[in-house]
Amino acid sequence: MARAKAEVAALIGAGGVSPGRLPCPTSLLVAPATRSAVAAQALLEPKGARMKIWLLSGLDPAGEHLARSIAASCPLDRIVRVVWPPPSRRRAGSARRRISAMDAVSAVLRRGEQAWREHHTERLGRGAASHLAAHDASLSMAAVAADTTVAAPLINGPELAGELARCRPDLLVVHGAPVLHERVFGVPSSGTINVHYGIAPEYRGTSTLFWALYRRDFEHVGVTVHRVTSDLDGGPVLGHALPKLRPDDDEAAVFAACARVGADLVLAYLERCRRGAAPAGVALPLGPPPHRKAERRIAHDVAYWWRRNVARERLPARAAKVTLYGAVEAPPDAASR
Repeated sequence: MARAKAEVAALIGAGGVSPGRLPCPTSLLVAPATRSAVAAQALLEPKGARMKIWLLSGLDPAGEHLARSIAASCPLDRIVRVVWPPPSRRRAGSARRRISAMDAVSAVLRRGEQAWREHHTERLGRGAASHLAAHDASLSMAAVAADTTVAAPLINGPELAGELARCRPDLLVVHGAPVLHERVFGVPSSGTINVHYGIAPEYRGTSTLFWALYRRDFEHVGVTVHRVTSDLDGGPVLGHALPKLRPDDDEAAVFAACARVGADLVLAYLERCRRGAAPAGVALPLGPPPHRKAERRIAHDVAYWWRRNVARERLPARAAKVTLYGAVEAPPDAASR
């Protein structure tokens, strides 16, 4: 054990940093070595200094990647899996009241739209899992198992809120969960942070990566980590992460790249917390209304598919960048928003 600690100290000291003070610059390009340094710092800290962290996630491929990334740096005290109920399959003629032919056609179209959305979501998840598989190989591949499950409609009920109040975690990390009430997000002593796929406050709500790609707004293709408040994706911003983009990346590849830089941004924030220098976040005007699930229709997906596969439209190449905002620094153009 002494030898291991000496090797860890040598790893940190190689960068000219004292063992108790790892650097965490405000703007950084996170490389694999960063994660190793963060894990090394966790080994050197006193056991009583570590944070008590809970993860609340649907544990899709991106959520599992986040869980593995955090676990590579520090223990996760509990993983709570959000279970979404299956969509309603009520037939168009199941209602007792008589419906018109137009109502029946509308019902059929709605069911077709719903089936398409489910198929697209499954395909996106499979594609993202494939892209993340090679990257996860560098992390611990222990199975990500939930300690507790909660149904999405009951997430703000007394059971989860009571368990949080009983265990009193320091931090709750949210990834892919429904909107939380204050009785849940207000319990952890260090607050609740959310990993939002989209650059907030410009892109809030659902499908925000898609809408930025659809509008060719590539500067806003990324991830936001923010404090959870009563405003949907509108809490103080802790940092933004822009994924690496390649010209041939499809939506699944972009989603996987965002999962990687999003996890790196969370790790950078946790490292700040361990040093006792957690940023409070930067409060920004909410901007446009959040995107709703019903806004994205089949026509939008077909139009985007045509642009990428027939018109051969390509994404602009760029490198990944992870920016964690400090107590003084604000995001670019914050004053003009």
